[in-house]
Amino acid sequence: MEGGYLGQIHPRLLKTYVGDRGFVEILFQVIGPKGKKYEFRQSSVPKGNHYSDFTDRVEQLVQEKKYEDAIKLLLTLVDATEKEAKKDGHGVAFWYYEKLAVIYRKQKRYEDEVAILERLEGQSKSPGALPKNLAERLIKARLLRDTKSA
Repeated sequence: MEGGYLGQIHPRLLKTYVGDRGFVEILFQVIGPKGKKYEFRQSSVPKGNHYSDFTDRVEQLVQEKKYEDAIKLLLTLVDATEKEAKKDGHGVAFWYYEKLAVIYRKQKRYEDEVAILERLEGQSKSPGALPKNLAERLIKARLLRDTKSA
């Protein structure tokens, strides 16, 4: 296997079932070193160039506490989702904005958190609960920012 991960992964049997008509169902998980999940996925799937292909990489950077690298990548991905939304006439993908807001809050960078959430506020959005949650987060971020600067 490309990437040399074959010796690091193992199957875990979850369930076996024999049906009335003679079929057999076997469910298992493939388990391996948690910190290598992104590297393994990258070696086993074709590389894409759509912003949605990078969510695992963002999660890996955050897990490794490489916040500045995650922020740089997320800002690029936010640009990409905005460009696609304008081109296709659909709403932006909220996940990238929310992930940036979470990182900024974790680092007590309230001004940056407010800025990314205000940027989202100015974009076209599809309906759902997440925009409301992010609007509420923006209110809290503004309070934190104003409290810090006072």
